[in-house]
Amino acid sequence: MREIVSIINQKGGSGKTTTAYALGTGLYKKGFKVLFIDLDGQANLTSAMQVIPSKSGILDLLTNKVRISEIVQKIAIGDVLVGSEDLFQADMNVVDVGKEYRLKEALADVKEEYDYVIIDTPPALSILTINALVASDSAIITSQAERFNSSGVDRISKVIETIRNHRNKSLVIKGVLLTRFKERTRLNRDFAKLLKEFADKLGTKVFKATIRDSIVISEAQAKRIAIFDYAPKSNVTEDYRVFIEEFLQ
Repeated sequence: MREIVSIINQKGGSGKTTTAYALGTGLYKKGFKVLFIDLDGQANLTSAMQVIPSKSGILDLLTNKVRISEIVQKIAIGDVLVGSEDLFQADMNVVDVGKEYRLKEALADVKEEYDYVIIDTPPALSILTINALVASDSAIITSQAERFNSSGVDRISKVIETIRNHRNKSLVIKGVLLTRFKERTRLNRDFAKLLKEFADKLGTKVFKATIRDSIVISEAQAKRIAIFDYAPKSNVTEDYRVFIEEFLQ
């Protein structure tokens, strides 16, 4: 396995799920074997992929009731562990000693089967997000160009620092990806500078690639089609292609 990547932000609307879907799809189209993991109880990634949850799911995996091979579903662009509403109960059910290592332990069983694992995390710093970060080699923080919450950023940075110090010393913040970006607006340009300061604080970078604001994303989501297939020549699709190339570098 080359890399396990978590896409994170503690707030919704940051382009987290869209980025997870686009990154995994783009890597698959380049010939890599990809496993998508939807850790969000809202299951937006699962819905976008038109996958139906099975009777056993990720919560059963995290409570040691099933093995990962029993719940992996195959789709056209790789494999997926689907999200479902029962993940909202994870903090109450994943409580045993070593609870933060459950996903890492499960992925060890399939490490030879995939090149990349892409994890869409919930918009909250829960046991699910902690499991994702403990299991991951790297994390990408998505940030909408018009929304910046300094208290939220501080919480993310503190959680990452804690996990690095005590649970996953090899965790790398691969970078911050700016989404819904409008380069011509002063607000967005000022925001990009602020984001650079935040990235420096975390010891990481802001990706050179930015994801432009586009109705294409909403349209593709509504039709449940990956943007590479829905609008292959659109500006936002090209933005994600550039981002994926930068990611691979």
